[in-house]
Amino acid sequence: MTSGRSATSGTLWMATNGAVSQGLSFGVFIVLARMMAPADYGLIALSMTVISILIAGSRLGLEKLLVQLESAGRTETDTAFFFAVLLGSMLALALWLTAPPIAALVDTPDLEPVLRALAPVVVLKAFEAVPLGLLTRELRFKAISLGTTLALAAGGIAGIAMAVNGFGVWALVSQEIVKATLSLAALSSVCGWRPGLSVSLKAGRNMLAASLHIMGADIVRLAQNYTDRFLIGSLLGASSLGVYTVAAKVDQSAAIVLHEPLGRVGLSTLSRARGNATELASVYYRSQRIGAAVTLPVFVMLALTAPSVVPLLLGEHWQDCVPILQALCVASCAGSVRVFNNPLLLAVGRPEVAFRLSILSAVTGLVACIIAIPWGILAVSIAFALRAWLILPLELSLCRRCAGIPGGPVWAGLAGRLLTLLPMILVVVGFQSMAPDWRPWPLLISTVLMGIATYALALTVTDRPLARLLLAAPASLLRRNR
Repeated sequence: MTSGRSATSGTLWMATNGAVSQGLSFGVFIVLARMMAPADYGLIALSMTVISILIAGSRLGLEKLLVQLESAGRTETDTAFFFAVLLGSMLALALWLTAPPIAALVDTPDLEPVLRALAPVVVLKAFEAVPLGLLTRELRFKAISLGTTLALAAGGIAGIAMAVNGFGVWALVSQEIVKATLSLAALSSVCGWRPGLSVSLKAGRNMLAASLHIMGADIVRLAQNYTDRFLIGSLLGASSLGVYTVAAKVDQSAAIVLHEPLGRVGLSTLSRARGNATELASVYYRSQRIGAAVTLPVFVMLALTAPSVVPLLLGEHWQDCVPILQALCVASCAGSVRVFNNPLLLAVGRPEVAFRLSILSAVTGLVACIIAIPWGILAVSIAFALRAWLILPLELSLCRRCAGIPGGPVWAGLAGRLLTLLPMILVVVGFQSMAPDWRPWPLLISTVLMGIATYALALTVTDRPLARLLLAAPASLLRRNR
């Protein structure tokens, strides 16, 4: 299978898994949102901020490094496993010990028991790093999809059951623990790899030196995503943080479905093409075209339909989320354009540039948040959207120069995608203005269908080969996997 076909097949498998996984996770989210107050979601947001950063630190970026290595033998895998588990255990213990001062720092006493209960998740995710890296290296995205979907289904059932019985925030705690446990079991089973004793300190030093930039970029990215929550919770209160978190959850659910599979498949396919400059450029351009064509209309449609989506799914008491969600969707559109930047830099052996770009994004995001926070959470969301688009040209330029890829096709492709979106925006806005008295569900469904039809027609007119590729890809994928 060629790199292009691998990219298309892998993207579809991962996107399908992302859609199913987020469907399960979103079901739990809706149940919790309808049963919990904004302040409760503020507590959840603070807890997952700490846990997510520690998980990234425990993995050391080794699961991504295994994808890039020319060969990943027994010594490399055993050494990576040993270091990841050792650091994960140390971080989990540190979290358990420091939970009281962390809770005191944000003036939230209820945070302490939640952090301590979630500490084992850090260790479980460290155990998972090597199996996940090997499966990604071998492009076994179907196995990853099935394993993670099973884990999310079990975690979702546990979370919903506890939420219905009034356990509140502990519903999410149980969901995360069950999900992490079964994800490790499923991925380890399908991978077939078992840890051994071929641990080499020399190999470990070399791998750690190579993975530090990867891990640093991951941690900085997570800090960028979660620092705003610490500031909002500390300065504006738990209720404001809850509203912001719920809006961000809706936006991030779409981003996880769309951006994460693209980035994971992009890392594998670009890494395989790194020895051939022409093929590398071809794979990058192709990935950009497919990614933008699939993801941009989703975020634009979500922003346009947010006034209907939020009250229908979450309830009227979350109405304040609407303008925040719309602003975050604008920022995610910029994320759709930059989604292959990090995979490209890792593929060509420039993780230090990816790390520097992560720092740039984190610093500019922090500055934007600090400037905007006196005016409330909506101002913070708008500031993030502006910052995302303002630094995008610099990010694209640096990535292309590091990889030796001309920029003309990238900008031409982006202009074409934005032009294709314009008819959809006009039709959706016009239809919504002419049907204000419709019942909510018929209005939402009709709006989405009209938007999809308009976008498909516009894409066919502006880029017929890409439209044919996207239409034929699902059927081709099913035929190859029968």
